[in-house]
Amino acid sequence: AHTFYPLVPPERYFAEHLPSAPPVRTWVVERDGRVVGFTHLGPSRDPDAPEAAELYGMYVEPEAVGTGAGRALMEASMEWFRSGPWAEAILWTLPGDHRAARFYRAWGWAPDGAAKTGHTPLGDLDEVRYRIALRP
Repeated sequence: AHTFYPLVPPERYFAEHLPSAPPVRTWVVERDGRVVGFTHLGPSRDPDAPEAAELYGMYVEPEAVGTGAGRALMEASMEWFRSGPWAEAILWTLPGDHRAARFYRAWGWAPDGAAKTGHTPLGDLDEVRYRIALRP
Protein backbone atom coordinates (compact mmCIF):
# COMPACT_ATOMS: atom_id res chain seq x y z
CA ALA A 1 0.00 0.00 0.00
CA HIS A 2 1.09 3.55 -0.60
CA THR A 3 0.82 6.72 1.40
CA PHE A 4 0.28 10.02 -0.38
CA TYR A 5 2.25 13.11 0.43
CA PRO A 6 0.86 16.64 0.30
CA LEU A 7 3.13 17.58 -2.62
CA VAL A 8 1.46 15.01 -4.89
CA PRO A 9 -2.27 15.47 -5.55
CA PRO A 10 -4.07 12.19 -4.76
CA GLU A 11 -5.81 12.20 -8.14
CA ARG A 12 -2.47 12.32 -9.97
CA TYR A 13 -0.96 9.63 -7.77
CA PHE A 14 -3.95 7.34 -8.29
CA ALA A 15 -3.93 7.91 -12.05
CA GLU A 16 -0.22 7.02 -12.23
CA HIS A 17 -0.28 4.09 -9.81
CA LEU A 18 -3.36 2.04 -10.59
CA PRO A 19 -2.31 -1.54 -9.87
CA SER A 20 -1.40 -3.63 -12.90
CA ALA A 21 -4.56 -5.61 -12.25
CA PRO A 22 -7.54 -3.35 -11.51
CA PRO A 23 -8.82 -3.58 -7.94
CA VAL A 24 -11.54 -6.13 -7.34
CA ARG A 25 -13.03 -4.02 -4.55
CA THR A 26 -12.77 -0.33 -3.77
CA TRP A 27 -14.13 1.25 -0.61
CA VAL A 28 -14.48 4.98 -0.03
CA VAL A 29 -15.23 7.13 3.00
CA GLU A 30 -17.21 10.30 2.45
CA ARG A 31 -17.59 13.29 4.70
CA ASP A 32 -20.00 16.09 3.81
CA GLY A 33 -20.47 14.64 0.32
CA ARG A 34 -16.74 14.53 -0.42
CA VAL A 35 -14.51 11.45 -0.62
CA VAL A 36 -11.86 11.74 2.12
CA GLY A 37 -10.40 8.25 1.88
CA PHE A 38 -10.32 5.05 -0.13
CA THR A 39 -8.83 1.60 -0.21
CA HIS A 40 -8.29 -0.82 -3.13
CA LEU A 41 -8.27 -4.59 -2.64
CA GLY A 42 -7.83 -7.72 -4.69
CA PRO A 43 -5.77 -10.87 -5.08
CA SER A 44 -2.05 -10.68 -4.46
CA ARG A 45 0.13 -9.50 -7.32
CA ASP A 46 3.26 -10.96 -5.70
CA PRO A 47 4.65 -14.15 -7.31
CA ASP A 48 5.77 -15.43 -3.89
CA ALA A 49 2.32 -14.90 -2.31
CA PRO A 50 -0.11 -16.14 -4.99
CA GLU A 51 -2.63 -17.46 -2.47
CA ALA A 52 -2.91 -14.18 -0.52
CA ALA A 53 -5.24 -11.22 -0.83
CA GLU A 54 -3.67 -7.78 -1.18
CA LEU A 55 -4.49 -4.32 0.07
CA TYR A 56 -3.27 -2.47 -3.02
CA GLY A 57 -3.55 0.97 -1.51
CA MET A 58 -5.15 3.01 1.23
CA TYR A 59 -5.36 6.78 1.51
CA VAL A 60 -7.03 9.15 3.95
CA GLU A 61 -6.93 12.92 3.45
CA PRO A 62 -4.78 14.61 6.11
CA GLU A 63 -7.75 16.51 7.57
CA ALA A 64 -9.63 13.19 7.99
CA VAL A 65 -6.82 11.44 9.92
CA GLY A 66 -8.02 10.66 13.43
CA THR A 67 -11.72 10.83 12.53
CA GLY A 68 -12.30 7.08 12.13
CA ALA A 69 -12.05 7.14 8.33
CA GLY A 70 -9.01 4.83 8.28
CA ARG A 71 -10.59 2.52 10.84
CA ALA A 72 -13.76 2.25 8.72
CA LEU A 73 -11.72 1.47 5.61
CA MET A 74 -9.65 -1.19 7.38
CA GLU A 75 -12.76 -2.76 8.95
CA ALA A 76 -14.38 -3.04 5.51
CA SER A 77 -11.14 -4.37 4.02
CA MET A 78 -10.65 -7.03 6.68
CA GLU A 79 -14.28 -8.11 6.43
CA TRP A 80 -13.93 -8.47 2.66
CA PHE A 81 -10.63 -10.36 2.99
CA ARG A 82 -12.12 -12.77 5.53
CA SER A 83 -15.18 -13.39 3.34
CA GLY A 84 -12.92 -14.66 0.56
CA PRO A 85 -10.87 -17.82 0.11
CA TRP A 86 -7.61 -16.34 1.41
CA ALA A 87 -5.75 -17.47 4.52
CA GLU A 88 -3.63 -14.30 4.60
CA ALA A 89 -3.31 -10.82 3.14
CA ILE A 90 -0.38 -8.58 2.24
CA LEU A 91 0.24 -4.89 1.69
CA TRP A 92 3.21 -2.74 0.73
CA THR A 93 4.07 0.50 2.50
CA LEU A 94 6.90 3.00 2.63
CA PRO A 95 9.48 2.13 5.33
CA GLY A 96 9.63 5.71 6.64
CA ASP A 97 5.87 6.11 7.03
CA HIS A 98 5.72 5.59 10.78
CA ARG A 99 2.07 6.66 11.12
CA ALA A 100 0.99 4.03 8.58
CA ALA A 101 3.21 1.40 10.25
CA ARG A 102 1.61 2.10 13.65
CA PHE A 103 -1.86 1.90 12.09
CA TYR A 104 -1.16 -1.42 10.34
CA ARG A 105 0.52 -2.96 13.40
CA ALA A 106 -2.46 -1.96 15.56
CA TRP A 107 -4.63 -4.09 13.25
CA GLY A 108 -2.27 -7.07 13.52
CA TRP A 109 -0.26 -6.62 10.31
CA ALA A 110 3.49 -7.24 10.65
CA PRO A 111 6.49 -6.81 8.33
CA ASP A 112 7.41 -10.11 6.72
CA GLY A 113 10.95 -9.17 5.64
CA ALA A 114 10.21 -8.56 1.95
CA ALA A 115 11.31 -5.25 0.41
CA LYS A 116 11.34 -3.79 -3.08
CA THR A 117 12.01 -0.60 -4.98
CA GLY A 118 9.31 0.47 -7.38
CA HIS A 119 10.17 2.68 -10.33
CA THR A 120 7.39 5.21 -10.87
CA PRO A 121 6.89 8.47 -12.77
CA LEU A 122 7.27 10.18 -9.40
CA GLY A 123 10.65 8.55 -8.75
CA ASP A 124 11.86 5.40 -7.07
CA LEU A 125 9.86 4.24 -4.05
CA ASP A 126 11.28 1.81 -1.51
CA GLU A 127 8.58 -0.35 0.04
CA VAL A 128 8.33 -3.03 2.72
CA ARG A 129 5.70 -5.75 2.81
CA TYR A 130 3.36 -6.42 5.70
CA ARG A 131 1.32 -9.59 6.15
CA ILE A 132 -1.62 -10.68 8.27
CA ALA A 133 -3.22 -14.08 8.89
CA LEU A 134 -6.93 -14.05 8.13
CA ARG A 135 -7.78 -17.38 9.73
CA PRO A 136 -6.83 -18.61 13.21
